[in-house]
Amino acid sequence: MRTLNLLILLIICNLLNGCQTISFYHQAISGHLEIMTKRVPIKEIMTSDGLAEDKKNLLMATREIRDFASEFLSLPENESYRTFVKLNRPFVSWAVFAAPELSLKLKEWCYPFIGCMPYRGFFNIKDAKKLAQKLKEEKFDVTIRGISAYSTLGWFDDPILDTMLNRGEINLAATVFHELTHQKVFVKNDVTFNESLATAIENKGVYMWLEKNYEDKKIADFENWLRTKNMYFDLIRKTRKSLSTLYASNKSQKIMQAKKKEVFSLFKTKKFTIFQKFKNEKTLGLENLDNNAYLGSIGIYYELLPEFVDLISYCNNDFQKFFAIVDGLSLENKEERHKKLKLMEACNKY
Repeated sequence: MRTLNLLILLIICNLLNGCQTISFYHQAISGHLEIMTKRVPIKEIMTSDGLAEDKKNLLMATREIRDFASEFLSLPENESYRTFVKLNRPFVSWAVFAAPELSLKLKEWCYPFIGCMPYRGFFNIKDAKKLAQKLKEEKFDVTIRGISAYSTLGWFDDPILDTMLNRGEINLAATVFHELTHQKVFVKNDVTFNESLATAIENKGVYMWLEKNYEDKKIADFENWLRTKNMYFDLIRKTRKSLSTLYASNKSQKIMQAKKKEVFSLFKTKKFTIFQKFKNEKTLGLENLDNNAYLGSIGIYYELLPEFVDLISYCNNDFQKFFAIVDGLSLENKEERHKKLKLMEACNKY
């Protein structure tokens, strides 16, 4: 009944918003139903021949990862990530991000229930590329990101997907922790708050998971990878700051375009240096990495990350206390919420 009600509401939205919206929601509903109807209990997969042994080994770890999330991170205890779906494609969906040629402000699309988001998601890469091409013709910077996980924010019991098994156990644990955080807290119309929060829980959760289950070397490798990522995020912040200053200047469009190329050329060189030890960018499923849309698509995950990391530390890894503070922040308006988090006023008020 819940599924039927959701579909009816989406269909009504389609009729109100025209043919293009109808097409979008049709693919969204079809993709959702495909996933929900293909769910199989993980224990059944263990006795079948339809999955490689290394992937079965990852699924075997899922139960412990899932239980750890609820017991140690105060994440929801439900049936999500206790079933499996085999999709036989590299990603479950593809997200299209767009920003004006001389601005870092991401274009937004608005949806029922969840509010406005800075991307459009598709279950078919052809549909994503079609929208991307249209936006490029409208002079937007555009990037497409492949997405390995699928979340209904707690409306349904989300499964483990075969796309979540392509990058090993650490990435699997990170994804489960990240997506369950969205089920725990999701603030309408504030994707930066939501994604930065989930990234902080993901990183801390993986570290705690490794501490509990693995030797020091694996922890050291993860810490090294985190340091590398943080270097990259710092590069993105600095690049965004340079571009923001440029776009806010009184320079002519031609000069801005030339300076923009210089900034991105430097960004590309520094990015290569940072990641030369981790030659895995191809596995990220990204297109058009070096433009305004790409910087924005990464920024939403890390703009408030340092503040959430500090808040976890302030709470001494007491995640019940942590989420109580986060719940209090979620009641504020967006500007006040970000301000209090950055100034750590939240610690004293809630």
